[in-house]
Amino acid sequence: MTTSPQEPGAPEQAPDLDPSPVPDPDTAQPDVVPSPAGGDPLTADPGEPMEAPD
Repeated sequence: MTTSPQEPGAPEQAPDLDPSPVPDPDTAQPDVVPSPAGGDPLTADPGEPMEAPD
């Protein structure tokens, strides 16, 4: 019965499923890009914001 719960094969299958979800993260990456995009103004004129403090 201990072998049934352990089922080393089951854990191995889990990792196999991980690669499948990988595509999801890829789609999420584009979404994450927009987040940093918020800093576009800063990236557009990084000198200005930095000069202001100066």
